[in-house]
Amino acid sequence: MNSHIPMALILISISLALILNLDCVHAQNISSTSLNGVWVWSTEMDNVSFSYLKSRDITNIFLFQRAFEDPTLQNSTKEFINKAKNENIRVHAWIMCLRQNNTWIDPVKHPEIKDVLVQKATKYIKEYNVDGIHLDYIRYPGNAPKNGTDIIADIVKYVYESVKKIKPNALVSAAVMPEMWANYIYGQDYTNMSRYLDFIVPMAYKGNYNETTEWIGKVTRYVVEHSLKPVVTGILAYRSDKNPVKLPASELVQDIRAALENGASGFAIFRYSMIDPDFFAPYLYNITIKNLGNSFVKISYYVSIYTDSVKGNKVFYKEYSLVLDPGEEITLNLGKYPNTYAVSTTLIFTNFMRYHKLLKLQLKYCIEGCNPQIVEICKYIAPKSVFKHVTRFTNKDKTVDIW
Repeated sequence: MNSHIPMALILISISLALILNLDCVHAQNISSTSLNGVWVWSTEMDNVSFSYLKSRDITNIFLFQRAFEDPTLQNSTKEFINKAKNENIRVHAWIMCLRQNNTWIDPVKHPEIKDVLVQKATKYIKEYNVDGIHLDYIRYPGNAPKNGTDIIADIVKYVYESVKKIKPNALVSAAVMPEMWANYIYGQDYTNMSRYLDFIVPMAYKGNYNETTEWIGKVTRYVVEHSLKPVVTGILAYRSDKNPVKLPASELVQDIRAALENGASGFAIFRYSMIDPDFFAPYLYNITIKNLGNSFVKISYYVSIYTDSVKGNKVFYKEYSLVLDPGEEITLNLGKYPNTYAVSTTLIFTNFMRYHKLLKLQLKYCIEGCNPQIVEICKYIAPKSVFKHVTRFTNKDKTVDIW
């Protein structure tokens, strides 16, 4: 075997290792934080409640480009971004790419558009310290040429590589159309585009396509299977562009669940001011435990609260050690949360006696504004044995739903 390895081969190997390592670093940065987001018009900045966003684990804001371009908004935009950073919420500059002032731009006839986009991104990063660049209208209006997907992917690559040179940890994303296999008419190929993105956002706006919640799941699954990067599904907060009536919070939650259940790494809601207030409204959660037996009982009780019953993040956890005399009841106030959060509880009772002990408890699960549910436990526990009772509950049609 020849022990002399050509220098060119060594350099290629080192380069490949660096590239692979860089990809791993980007993946780790993203996977360790929430990708849930919301689009915000520049006129909505004063109305945004960061605490409401955090209650829904929304940690990304796509802020419309006018906030960065209008000189009269410069100070308020910087203040908005600083407040967001203090709340650990990222702000991405939301850029209109190939459609500006209601006019479509042909990237072949106007190749300078790539540099224009990079100039915008550079300005927003250096002057406003944004955390990401979000590309919108990075497509043709539906008349892409045969090589349209290559043209669009090339623009995305150019912007992505330019942004990473300026701010390596800035996240680059793009909103894409949801037509799945027919998306080539827009020049959008999910696989090729995702090579040069940190995450991709299919706009699964069901109302604009006269579709259902199930369709959102179908779109999400398709893009997940064709993207090389995480998928954050775009969800419309209202019926449709033709019928801009806010969706009820319960329906919005169902749409989000459809995306998460089909592989989405997060959701993005279009847009902030169109979200049903009940989606954020704080409701009191509590559990009342009553001893219906004739002797005192000592139980351990573990409670966790999640932002969603499917893939929600844990926002609350507490362990309780409770002693109840006969007829005594204790109410555990868990705090205020949106009424679509999910609660998981585990009750553990250990019978240390040498004889069977009757455990008689009543548990009342309450979410403010919902009909409560009551569960009764009546069971003889064998000597020196442990009894465990697990319950999960959330709001369903204004009734506490237990499963």
